[in-house]
Amino acid sequence: MKNIFIITALTLLVGCSHRVKILDVSAVSMSKYHLKKGQTATEKEMEAEGRFCPDPFNQQGQIGMMDEAIKDAQKNSKADYLTNVAVYREGNCVVVTGTPMKIVAKRRKK
Repeated sequence: MKNIFIITALTLLVGCSHRVKILDVSAVSMSKYHLKKGQTATEKEMEAEGRFCPDPFNQQGQIGMMDEAIKDAQKNSKADYLTNVAVYREGNCVVVTGTPMKIVAKRRKK
């Protein structure tokens, strides 16, 4: 009987943690607004992922959860901005995945 209870509890926990896509975005950044004249960007070879889970005891609601997840993804991948971004809801958390991009300046021709 104890084993059936444990298996049922684990099944419920695993079933509640699946990802549900909220949004797709072509490009997003929490630190850069645009490329300056003469700048270009290079794609990093890894995928960026960021996560934000609000404090369950803090009653601030769900405002800013995507922003925090984007900041986390940029920080983890050392990216200036992200492209091909997907935003997911996973349980009580928001997860962001995307391609990290690094801004580089073009060399001037002499």
